Amino acid sequence: MREKIELLACWKLAGDLVKTLLVRFRVGGDLRFLSHQEMMRVWARALARSGVSLHFSSGFNPHPKISLPLPRHVGVISEEDLACVQMEVAEGGALDGEDLKGALGAQMPEDLRIASIEVIDGKISPQPQGAKYEVRVLDGEHAQVGINNLNAKIATGEPLLVKRLVDVKKGITQTRDISEYIDSIALDGCELSWKTKIKPTGTVRVEEMLELLGLKQEQLGSPVVRKEIEWKF
Repeated sequence: MREKIELLACWKLAGDLVKTLLVRFRVGGDLRFLSHQEMMRVWARALARSGVSLHFSSGFNPHPKISLPLPRHVGVISEEDLACVQMEVAEGGALDGEDLKGALGAQMPEDLRIASIEVIDGKISPQPQGAKYEVRVLDGEHAQVGINNLNAKIATGEPLLVKRLVDVKKGITQTRDISEYIDSIALDGCELSWKTKIKPTGTVRVEEMLELLGLKQEQLGSPVVRKEIEWKF
């Protein structure tokens, strides 16, 4: 308990003003294989080393207010991602995004690059609205057949049913219709791209999209890349 109190003390400054850092970043290389929880630990350690005075939750077991609002699928490269970090600043204190970018970027692993940091007064919780993904396929004609078949089902209103594992220990699956989450699909030569809609009820996962298109991992010529995310602030 004493160690926890001392740790909290070193995070906090004298003031009570809370600001939110909107950190835009890229994830690639071996880091793309980290799970969401593992990525959260990367952020927590880097922020601790950078000296940022984090804002903690209240209650018996306080934790730093860090979030990655749109979890990245394991194995996917993210060209444009967002982290939200709440920090405490002494009244009258000033923050510079470029200075924070340098301090935090110096503590990040090589495969995570900070693009920019925007400092916002108060607390905000950005909500993802949509995302664009790209991948290179080895056989463009085969991919086009999959796109045509999928578009035909969408045009007729046929449900696009997928099975999701909802309880790993018990092996329980759930069947869901994910047709409402597909925005568009395009193919340029061997460059496949698709846009998804993200709603409070969910979205379509990368592996589900590839399955609906009839594509297996060995038929891909590159890792899947999340190119863009649409946010509502």
